[in-house]
This record gives sequence, structure tokens and C-alpha cells, in this order.
Amino acid sequence: MNLLCLIRFVPGHTGPRSAILGCDRFEARLPALGAATIHREGLQLLVRFQDIAGALNLISNTLEHAVDEGHAISAGLAQGIRSSATVATSLSGFTEGSIGALFEIAAAAGRQQVAISQKLSSFVQLSAPEFESRFQAGASGDPQSRIRMPLVMTPLARGRNSGAA
Repeated sequence: MNLLCLIRFVPGHTGPRSAILGCDRFEARLPALGAATIHREGLQLLVRFQDIAGALNLISNTLEHAVDEGHAISAGLAQGIRSSATVATSLSGFTEGSIGALFEIAAAAGRQQVAISQKLSSFVQLSAPEFESRFQAGASGDPQSRIRMPLVMTPLARGRNSGAA
């Protein structure tokens, strides 16, 4: 299964250095998971994962480190369907629908949140059940959107305000 992830690193009270280091560290860990950066622009990465458990593990750890290091992340995960067209019309050969769904779900993620769709939660249940309870109903989305009720993962409560960054 191909998963697409759009992740943004947001500078916090410590300034941009922490977010830059967090982004670089995240990107450096991708090859060990068989994942790859499709595109990077500043502190935003578009990534392809093939293993949902590995993806969620890395993203969860990155979410926790962001809180501890003084920056924030905002991320969305969606299933990526490869284009069967001779010449792919979207970024990296994925269908326009896959890219569109990814941007919609990423837009549903707030600061210090990772968003997925209800559909992707079924894959989480099967392939990474240890993360199932980490996703809770998020704010209702745009009624015109394909993603009407995203599920979001936030940092684990460890005696701190999980919304702070």
C-alpha cells in the first residue's frame, strides 16, 4: 500500500532552528523505513510510505519531539493510488484524486495534529492497531469536502499542555 503524507514543521517559541532540525531529522529517517521524499519545500515535505505502522511510528515520534523541542507539526496521511495513465498528470505519478484527498486531509489537521480519513482508519486497525486509540474525531470539515469528519492524533499527555508548541 502506498501512503502519502504531507507534513509541515511550524516554528514555535524557540524560533525556526528547532523546526528546521526537526524537518531534517524526519527526512533523514525515511530511507530506513523504505519511505521517500517526493517533494520538499522549506519546512514542508510530501512523502511516500509503503508501511503504515512504520509511517505512524515515525510521525508519532516526530509529534512528541516537536512538543519537547519547541516547534509544532501539522500532518495529513492518505492512501496514494498510482496513476495508470501513460504520462502521469499529478505529482510523482499518483492520481489527482489521491493528491487532492491528501491536501484536504492535511488542511483538516491543526497545530500538533496528524489527520487521517475514516477510510484510512480501517487500514490502521488492520496494520497498526497500536495506533487505533490515538485517533479521535476531529472538527467537522467542509460539507463539500470528501473528508467530512477527519480523525486526528495529538501528542500523548505527559504532564504538559499537549496543545502548546
